[in-house]
Amino acid sequence: GMVIASLTLSNMDASTNVNTVNYYRAGIQTVMATPTYHHLTLSGTSAKTLQASTTLIKGTFTLTGTASAATVAGLSVDGNLDVGAGTTLTVAASDITVAGTTSVTGTLAHTSATGTKTYKGLVTVNAGGTWNNSGNSPIAFRDGIVNAGTFTGGSGTHTMRWGLEQSRNLMTVRIANDAGMDNVVRQIERVGIGKDRAREYPHTY
Repeated sequence: GMVIASLTLSNMDASTNVNTVNYYRAGIQTVMATPTYHHLTLSGTSAKTLQASTTLIKGTFTLTGTASAATVAGLSVDGNLDVGAGTTLTVAASDITVAGTTSVTGTLAHTSATGTKTYKGLVTVNAGGTWNNSGNSPIAFRDGIVNAGTFTGGSGTHTMRWGLEQSRNLMTVRIANDAGMDNVVRQIERVGIGKDRAREYPHTY
């Protein structure tokens, strides 16, 4: 079961495998300055203040309720990032790397071009979700992006080159489908790759 208590902690080991720390109180909370969390959830209401010393989330990083948070230092998420409906995560003038998938049903805002922003797994902006790059930050998508919400890219470069170079098949198929398979086939034929064979494959997916 879940134990609900009000505690004052001076030390906390939040990094042990499968541990989940959830800041769920209604109102502003300060996220404890431990360098590593395993799973971290920010829920409830209002701002949850991240600390500069927290730089690694080994598992999932989840925002639910109407919580909001902003990065204040470089942050690596080894698992998935889930920005839930009604929440806001602001990536400020710092690095962020998400190794797993990123799901945005709330708002994921990039407000500064400072720092490296890398999303290694598939990014999905769901219906009702907002991706905002008002900071015009360069952003690398290693496995592509699917947008069913609101996407504001700003003037920063959005790079998908790595996924294509590594032949990430789903990413390649999605880009080809969006560009139109007939356009892809024409380009293949124009450069002489797989001549007379390209049109053997179906053009709809």
